[in-house]
Amino acid sequence: FPSHDTCSLRQLNHDSVVVEFAEAKVEDIAFVRPIEDSKVFTGKVFTRDEFHEWRTKVSDLGEDSAGLTRTLVQVCTPKLIYSEHRFWVVDGEIVTSSTYKLGRRVTYRPVDDDRFHQFVRERVAEWQPADAFVIDVCDTSAGLKVVEINTLNSAGLYAANINALVHALEYYAEGLR
Repeated sequence: FPSHDTCSLRQLNHDSVVVEFAEAKVEDIAFVRPIEDSKVFTGKVFTRDEFHEWRTKVSDLGEDSAGLTRTLVQVCTPKLIYSEHRFWVVDGEIVTSSTYKLGRRVTYRPVDDDRFHQFVRERVAEWQPADAFVIDVCDTSAGLKVVEINTLNSAGLYAANINALVHALEYYAEGLR
């Protein structure tokens, strides 16, 4: 992103800290997840007592806990998320989109709210990590936020228009030849 000040508040977990699991602290309540996709544990919201009890149990395992205690985790305040959406971008243009969550319910359907399309277009105009990528955004109690940006090959397709995506990728590749 162009500058930390202008973009950080557009990111869902702008208040995150990344620390080793053994050093992680939850003051009152926090969302904690591993930063890698290793599935060492599933991210969730913990109270201070829940997290402290769990971390103590892991520490008591001694050497058996070494993999988890050294795992880098993200700790941040929990956010109220109303909906989550994925957008596929090729050559700076939104090609297709899909809602994948409404509240806690998994729901796959095209994104029909232009607020999300406009938000993504603005983010893409600010910065693009590659010629083709996905950007996940959400609607929160604090407004629209970027959840994450990923490569195409690591992203679920949900209700994407696959024909439109393939066509855009082929058209883009033809232009490179």
